[in-house]
Amino acid sequence: MTATEPALRVVVVNGSPSRPSRTMGLVDVVLDTLEKALPVEASRIDVYGLGPGFTGAVERAGAAPEVEDALRLAEGPRRDLGPLHGPSVRTS
Repeated sequence: MTATEPALRVVVVNGSPSRPSRTMGLVDVVLDTLEKALPVEASRIDVYGLGPGFTGAVERAGAAPEVEDALRLAEGPRRDLGPLHGPSVRTS
């Protein structure tokens, strides 16, 4: 790894509905491992933190500006890796 090596751009979308999140615990381990191997520029979107601007929107056009920014970050061309993980639900 050299100082001029470009960083791997990672966008993490945490679909967990609450905090703390076991999902983010796993993601943190993955990011820590990546960062030991190469430069990483990580961004994080927590769905639970988007609030009513996200949950109250019926269509994308009705989403709050901060939600639109998060959507653009998740979709955007400025990422090399975008792991998406939602909470696992156990049923009986």
